[in-house]
Formats: sequence, C-alpha cells, structure tokens
Amino acid sequence: QLYCAVHRWDFTVYYWKLTPEEFRLLEALRRGSTMGEAVEAGFAESALPLDEIRQQIESCFKAWAELGWFCRPVEGNKS
Repeated sequence: QLYCAVHRWDFTVYYWKLTPEEFRLLEALRRGSTMGEAVEAGFAESALPLDEIRQQIESCFKAWAELGWFCRPVEGNKS
C-alpha cells in the first residue's frame, strides 16, 4: 500500500510519501484528535522500537512544520 500527502507550495502541487504510521498520525490529527491520541493512533500497530518511533515523530513534525502543514482550521471546514 502507498500512502502520500498532496500539498501545494507557491502554486505548485507536490506529494510527500508517507509511512503507514505517518499517515495514521496525520489522519488522527485531521479528525481533531489531541496530539497524544494522534501519536498513539499512528504508532499503535507499529513494530518499530521506541527510539525509532521518537526519531520518526521528531523528523515528521519538523518537516511538516517547515512545509506549513500546521495551521488554524478554516471556520466551517468539515474535511
């Protein structure tokens, strides 16, 4: 299975390949889960060692923040 996120930057469309854990984490955040709930949902089924999970979370959030993926939700947007 392939997981990816599609986003736009400076009027250009890009895609970002995601691990299953990253996809579940982002999906949980999109649904409105707290950060703790999202991390738990993202990595509940993961076989990764705890240290690798920590590293993956750190690198994901660093990259996603740099890409501008975290923003205030638009009023009335239910997606």
